[in-house]
Amino acid sequence: MSTTAVVSPYDLEVETAANELAIREEQALARYREELRRNRIKGQKLPLCESSKVGLSQSSITLRTGSVELIARAANTAGFSLKALAPSKFELTHANGASISVSLNGAGRVVLSSRDMDLSSAGAKAIIREYSAIQVLKHLKSRKMNVTAIRTEQGEIAIEARLPNKNTAVTADIRQDGVAVVDVSGVKGPHCQVIIAGIAGSMDGSQIDTARKNEYFLRRDQKKGIHV
Repeated sequence: MSTTAVVSPYDLEVETAANELAIREEQALARYREELRRNRIKGQKLPLCESSKVGLSQSSITLRTGSVELIARAANTAGFSLKALAPSKFELTHANGASISVSLNGAGRVVLSSRDMDLSSAGAKAIIREYSAIQVLKHLKSRKMNVTAIRTEQGEIAIEARLPNKNTAVTADIRQDGVAVVDVSGVKGPHCQVIIAGIAGSMDGSQIDTARKNEYFLRRDQKKGIHV
């Protein structure tokens, strides 16, 4: 039996609410622009719409982890410089001009925020990607697995792990945004889910999708050694 899962390091409740707010703001801005266009034709002027200032507001990304230390380590790997502002709060800067603030919210979860998230979005994703990869690698190695990791041309991190002298194989593809796509094979019974839960726990992540792949769907050369 082979099981696949998608594990996210994001606080999905906060991110969903933020996305909905951004959509509403964008819709309001679109309505304002259309009204502005119509009134310009008539030679009239409209007062400045507050929604037109959306691009100047602070954007943020909330993670499930509560460890700013782990995020700082990942940021260093991603090429950011760190400036401590207060306990559990610091500023990250990159040579490309990106600037990201890191702090804890009221629930004790890490928040990455920026005044210019258009510039800093790629940097924030790079930090989260490094965080996920570091945590997954550390976890799999602690399970005494033989682990390899490569960076793809697309900017993802592909991790492969195997238990010595066993058929158990785990792959974890860390996407550009830090979400992990996990595949576990060669395992009997519910132990697949135990392995996936361990990976999710190492990231302080949540499983947003899980599916079992039956041996029936594998090629003949893939079936050898698979436990069902």
